[in-house]
Amino acid sequence: MALALAASCASKAVAISLKHVLSDLELKTALASFAEIARTALAKADRGSAVFEEFVRSGTPAAVDKLVREGEDMAQLIARLASGIDQIEARVRVNMRGDVSAARSLIDAARSIQQNNEAEALQVVK
Repeated sequence: MALALAASCASKAVAISLKHVLSDLELKTALASFAEIARTALAKADRGSAVFEEFVRSGTPAAVDKLVREGEDMAQLIARLASGIDQIEARVRVNMRGDVSAARSLIDAARSIQQNNEAEALQVVK
C-alpha cells in the first residue's frame, strides 16, 4: 500500500505540473508510468498478503521462497518508481515538490517493509 500511495503522490505532482506545460512528453510518460506502478503495487499488495499469510501459517521452505520472490518483485517496482521520480523531479513545479517529498518518504517506508518481511522470512529458514 505504501508504494501505491507513493506512486499516487508522484502522479499528483506530475499531473498538476502538466497543467502548466501540456506539451512535456517526459512528464506525460512519467504520469502513465506512475499510474501503472500504482495499479501494479495494489495488485502485488493483495498477492503479497496472501503469500505472507501462507508463510505465517506454514513456514515451509517453499513458502519462504515464494515470499522472498514476491519481495524481490516489489523491490524492483520500488526501484522503478524511485528512478522515475529522479528523472522528472526537476520538471515538477516548485509548489508540487512537497508531493514528491511525500512520495520519496513513502518509497522509503515501502522499502523498509519489504526488507523487514524478507529478513523475517529468511530467519525461518535458518
